[in-house]
Amino acid sequence: AICLLLFTMACDNKPEATPGNVPVVSTAIIEARTIPVYMEFPGSLEALKSVELLARVEGFLVSRHFDEGSTVEQGELLYEIDPKPFQAALEKAEGELAQNQAALIDAQKRLERQRPLAKQDFISRQAFDNLVAQVKEHQGQVKSSQAEVENAKLNLGYCSIYAPFTGRIGYTEVNVGNLVSPSKNPKLAQLVQMDPIYAVFRPDNKMLGQISEQQANAPIQVSLSVSDNGEFEHPGHVDSIDNQIDPATNTIKVRAVIPNPKNLLIPGEYTKVRAFLGDRPNTLLVPQAALDQQQGGFQVFVLNSDDTVTAQTVTLGSVYQDMRIVLDGLKSGDEVAVSGLQKLKSGSKVKRQVKTDSSQPSAATSETQPAKPDEPALAN
Repeated sequence: AICLLLFTMACDNKPEATPGNVPVVSTAIIEARTIPVYMEFPGSLEALKSVELLARVEGFLVSRHFDEGSTVEQGELLYEIDPKPFQAALEKAEGELAQNQAALIDAQKRLERQRPLAKQDFISRQAFDNLVAQVKEHQGQVKSSQAEVENAKLNLGYCSIYAPFTGRIGYTEVNVGNLVSPSKNPKLAQLVQMDPIYAVFRPDNKMLGQISEQQANAPIQVSLSVSDNGEFEHPGHVDSIDNQIDPATNTIKVRAVIPNPKNLLIPGEYTKVRAFLGDRPNTLLVPQAALDQQQGGFQVFVLNSDDTVTAQTVTLGSVYQDMRIVLDGLKSGDEVAVSGLQKLKSGSKVKRQVKTDSSQPSAATSETQPAKPDEPALAN
């Protein structure tokens, strides 16, 4: 009986909760902002120009004037094929042209001498017509010889192979001393333009409207990430969108031009393309520190006017800087707890530490904030 009496007195004298037992939390205000929208796509790199250097005449390769894998300038001499046979053919054609030109001059003089006689009928009409025909025949021979000379000059010119544009040249396919011809060993090397370079990616056709609309306003700005080297230092822009959708993949080809002054990007290389698709107004953002992961989703603790919290399930979009986009569950002006979440549950009494927005970018205005270099793309 004495023990029961002491237990009852102890229960009656249970101390009330003190302010020191109330969790202290920091908070953030949810505000609507305008943010830049980015999308990421797998892509690949392609050369703006790529050409096979071919032998257009038959002859022995006598010299090579470049280092394999080096950068060559437009107009730079790359290969030489033995020119002597073609020089001889040119001189022969020029000699035949000179002969035909002399014969033409002789025929024209004879025709002019006989013209007055023909008018006075001192020679027959048939004889005069023969002289006219001879002049025309020699004129045709001169034209034919001129064409032979031009063809010989072209063949002689083909003996020297120059770079058609500035780019990186690959390995030589034929070594000096080998016989090359249009039918045997025609390919000598491959030349590709390195700067600028194309980045090609293929968004889903559902995004075509958004991409086309943005491109119509201004060229879509893109940046690249290659391997583990982070973001490439030179951004580029979309220069064309294909005119048809690939039915096999339900995607459309989009091409961007990327400056590549140091030749760090290589055609054929895979990359990640990050495209700016405009601004999204009235977007709600919540600090990631305010998210409490539960089975099947996330919740946040919204502060009420009586200093209690309510657990609110939220639907989230993608990451923006150190925030998450809120698609549903919150409204502008809501105040959420960003610390001490492990001590909270719906109905808990809390004490605000300091009202601050330091955990999120300033939302004082609706101006678009610049994206951080490592900011993930917005997928929603």
